Amino acid sequence: MRDACESQSSQQAAHSFILLWKIWKKTYTLTQVAFSNTFGFWLILKGSNNAT
Repeated sequence: MRDACESQSSQQAAHSFILLWKIWKKTYTLTQVAFSNTFGFWLILKGSNNAT
């Protein structure tokens, strides 16, 4: 009986973890894209400042 309860709770935990992982991955990808765009823009600005 205890094993059944443990396996059920671990299944729920795994499901929650997968859901969190998907959300985190999506957020992380969006953040990474935004950050690289901002960083690229900053590098271009910095490069144009150094050129003058």
